[in-house]
Amino acid sequence: YHAPTATLALALSGAGATLFHWTASPPGLRQTHVLLPGTITAHKIAFAPDGQQLLLACRDRVVRLVDQQSLVLAEIEGHIGTVQGLAISPRGDRMLVGATESGVMVYDRNGNLVLPIRPRAGGVTLATFLPDGERILLGTTARTTCIVPIDPKELVRLAHSVEMPAMLPSYLKSYKARVGDIGDD
Repeated sequence: YHAPTATLALALSGAGATLFHWTASPPGLRQTHVLLPGTITAHKIAFAPDGQQLLLACRDRVVRLVDQQSLVLAEIEGHIGTVQGLAISPRGDRMLVGATESGVMVYDRNGNLVLPIRPRAGGVTLATFLPDGERILLGTTARTTCIVPIDPKELVRLAHSVEMPAMLPSYLKSYKARVGDIGDD
């Protein structure tokens, strides 16, 4: 649902998606557009911030950026597993596809891969842009949720700033033995 334009997108058989306009008086939905008629149905749909374009994860394993006249602006292939997260950044300059097996892929508006992000453990269950458009929220089957920057330089900086948590001496020795450092402290 895109609140500013009162537009609802539904995945109905026989089309990529069908758009409806909500009217308050009398209350109800009125069909306005059928996107990609006669194609494989979408199973995830995301609106661009302006409501004029949509990102459709279709059952043929292709993610399509389309406008409301069904013009395909970009196609994204190559994700593995079920698409769990689909989003267009708040500025509309990036697209995000989160799939169970391939992780999260961030693309530019033309469908070119900008940044692949793999969770440390588990498959992706949730992926979306945060309101600043510079970070994503990522959830996994390993029951972890994290906020990840999409700037590669920021990712590297964060990776180098990770500190080992404080541990009891007996646990620290066991931890070091498991990760290969068997020296005494």
